[in-house]
Amino acid sequence: MEATAANPSILHPAVARAKGIPGQAAAADHIRELMSGSALFEAGAARSVQDALSFRVVPQVHGALREYVAAARNAVTVELNSADDNPLVSVPDQAMISNGNFHPMVLAIACDALRIALAQVGQLSERRLSHLWDGCMHQLVGPPTSPLYGLQLRYPAAALFPELKQLATPATLDTPTLDLGVEDHGTSAPLSVRKTDTVLGLLEDLLAIELMLATDLLRLTPTKPVLGAGTAEALWMVEESITLADPQPDAVHRALRERFPVMQVGGSAANGQSAAR
Repeated sequence: MEATAANPSILHPAVARAKGIPGQAAAADHIRELMSGSALFEAGAARSVQDALSFRVVPQVHGALREYVAAARNAVTVELNSADDNPLVSVPDQAMISNGNFHPMVLAIACDALRIALAQVGQLSERRLSHLWDGCMHQLVGPPTSPLYGLQLRYPAAALFPELKQLATPATLDTPTLDLGVEDHGTSAPLSVRKTDTVLGLLEDLLAIELMLATDLLRLTPTKPVLGAGTAEALWMVEESITLADPQPDAVHRALRERFPVMQVGGSAANGQSAAR
């Protein structure tokens, strides 16, 4: 948003109040905290009223992810604290009861749904990469005077998204019939969980590249904008990664991934540096 001078009105608390989805409100509050002190919030600053949807609907899409993270967390908590014995020994009833509690259907579906939400966040990131790329192209008037690492990773980032999207397909509908037709339904919960873990890694890779490309655009912009407290810390992480891993873009990406998305907001850049370390 700061690299492209986007309109921060999408983060106004009234927007989330009007929708009534807790995840959306939390996402908007989080981004607003990251951008605390940003020049985008200054009165009288030029504003676009039609930013691309990949910027405008971030609270809604990230809010949906937060909702499904909460659902998945609840599903995992229930499974870890439940009795899934078959037969089940019911002490109050003095009975052994044949049952299907071993079937973690809610957990499996929760992971399937979580992957779709993760892929939606990845789709927004991939679309924003195109806008950041365009911004860099408009700023370049000749060969760059220093390496632009995010720009170099734009095509690998584009290759990440199809994989992420394909992994978002449901795992819970693909279990074959076993045991002479008795075990004729399954959850594929292990596969669903494993695919979700892979998607998380791909999304973090994609978001790290977006952060690198946003840094490229900020480097190319003649008038450097005043960044928010959290976004300045994120920029510092990229710059530190460049210092450690220059000149190869994949090495810079690896160095950033060691630090990202683990960061802490709520202090000076020095505080952010110590937290990142």
